[in-house]
Amino acid sequence: MSKPILFTHCTDQEFNFLEAPSFTKLESSTYSGQKYKFSKDGKFVAIYDPLNLVIVNTQNQKRHSTLKMYHTPYVIEFSPKNNYLITFELYSSKHKKESMGNLAIWDTKSGKELIRIQSYQKEIWPQAIFSQDETLLALLNQSSVAFYNLKCLNIGPIKKKNQKGIRNFDFVQAGNELLLYIFSKGGKTVGSTAEIFVYPEFGTPVFSQTLMNSDKMSIYWSFNKRCALLSSSSDIDMTGNRYYGSTNLYWLYRQSNGKFKFQNVGITETIHSFKWNPVKNEFCVIYGSMPAKKILYDDLCEPYFEFGGGSRNDQSWSSDGKFLAFTGFGNLNGGVDIWSMEHYKQIKFLDESFGSQYGWSEDSKFFYIAVVREKLKVDNGYKIFTTFGKLVKHEQFDVLVDARFCPAIKGTFEPVEIDEETIKTANRTYQQEKKKKELNKNNEQNSNLFIPSFKKGRTTQQSSSIGKKERHPMFIKKKKKLKVEQVKKEKGRGRGRGRGRVRGRGRGRGRRRGRGRGRGRGRGNGNKNEKEIQKENENNNQKNRQNLNNMSFDGMPNKEFLSYFGNYKQDEIIKMQKENDKKDPQKVIRNLKKKIKEINALKKKKSNKQKLNNAQKTKIKQEPIYKYEIHRLKK
Repeated sequence: MSKPILFTHCTDQEFNFLEAPSFTKLESSTYSGQKYKFSKDGKFVAIYDPLNLVIVNTQNQKRHSTLKMYHTPYVIEFSPKNNYLITFELYSSKHKKESMGNLAIWDTKSGKELIRIQSYQKEIWPQAIFSQDETLLALLNQSSVAFYNLKCLNIGPIKKKNQKGIRNFDFVQAGNELLLYIFSKGGKTVGSTAEIFVYPEFGTPVFSQTLMNSDKMSIYWSFNKRCALLSSSSDIDMTGNRYYGSTNLYWLYRQSNGKFKFQNVGITETIHSFKWNPVKNEFCVIYGSMPAKKILYDDLCEPYFEFGGGSRNDQSWSSDGKFLAFTGFGNLNGGVDIWSMEHYKQIKFLDESFGSQYGWSEDSKFFYIAVVREKLKVDNGYKIFTTFGKLVKHEQFDVLVDARFCPAIKGTFEPVEIDEETIKTANRTYQQEKKKKELNKNNEQNSNLFIPSFKKGRTTQQSSSIGKKERHPMFIKKKKKLKVEQVKKEKGRGRGRGRGRVRGRGRGRGRRRGRGRGRGRGRGNGNKNEKEIQKENENNNQKNRQNLNNMSFDGMPNKEFLSYFGNYKQDEIIKMQKENDKKDPQKVIRNLKKKIKEINALKKKKSNKQKLNNAQKTKIKQEPIYKYEIHRLKK
């Protein structure tokens, strides 16, 4: 089995090959260039140096062929079998003067240019897609998708699909069929449409869906092309809940009759990332405000597992689908969570604050994090870790353009087999490290806090000669306040006399005796430890929960009530009840009735088919909880 190879590239025009597991530079494997692209199977890499595009064989690191370039390529793409190469250049005045196209197709063996076409849309890519057997080439124009026979490109297109306003397309092989996906943007009165056709019959689509307020819509197929995800985005959010536009996610499933089932995934919050498992028909979505939710969906678009962890905004699957890494870079504090997808347990946390590129090796044994020049101009370099978080290689550069693992075809490497015991031990060590970090954080926070002398257990020795400042009534009042706080925190049982609102401490178990005219009752735990106090508080909370569960509302037990309406957790309901018990119950009931009136008004709007925002929808869901609280307070 061949070993995974890491490629690094710097501004001093060096392009290096490194071989695992030590990741040392291979001899005579340095090339000059500023841009490169791998083939899908990882057998070849195209490196661009000024006026030349060098195709290198990654197995022996030798030149395969050289393509003479006239302009710097914006995009480089290999065909599935590596016989052809596409280069796309940004259209400029030079192309106009020389009357030549900016999208070229090359023969990789001979290095000859086969055809050149003019293309003006740099925002839209891909604009050219090969079929899996390399017999057809699909090219996108502004108003059509043209299909060419690769053996005779000069003849022209053999088939065309004309449609106005095409913004995105895809051409994939699903079993024995070739599927063409087209997204065309609508206008003010006409919605945007997403359609799927079976090549070469473009009469009636297999799937067609019209969506309003959709500026972009991309399709992401599963590994066997049985399912797909449609990502729809608009620059302006019509509901007004988001500032940076709205994103929606839809699920497609091909049925036995050949037609597609269309379903909204049902995520109303902002979507940060979504990716398919490369081996199964399951996908993971990261959405919501930080800390974001990370949920795994099955092949029927039903959520069945929720990941824990901190704030993360991206994900990376290993090629065999056995490991999943959640990353929190960009505008977040950083960090990588590595999960075992066979056992659904987190096995490692990588405490890395910066990272612009990251990914797995094709054998799923290594994970890399790199900081490149395009994203960050400081601390350029890369780190390579094992699956269980051991640092294998760390290298820094003044400027690093790119760093990544070489891709490979599935089945090239032996599958990784890890026992349950090793994953359990890794999970235990991760949990222990997590607890230690939390304790260290708490200790740091406590060390930064100001602790007065009486709280530390010290007694301040006052000098006999007291200055004018200490005699001032303002300072005397402050000292009295401190004493009151001290009395409140030093709780004890007993009775005593105290002044006004201050509760006196009695002669029983309390430490201080009350003074003054008024009588007060001191309550507390005396000389009990903090652990004993925590246990008592936990027992009280458990009793409150049991009382809450035993209660019922309108004949419905409270457990069923909470599981059905599920807007609040039990602890939150207990908190709300405690706050309401402190207040005047009649005033609380009045306020709750006002809220119910507002909810009834929103219900009328909903019945009249008026649009409601997310806040109004959640308000309607809270009605039974308000009714429940009124019922409890009246009792």
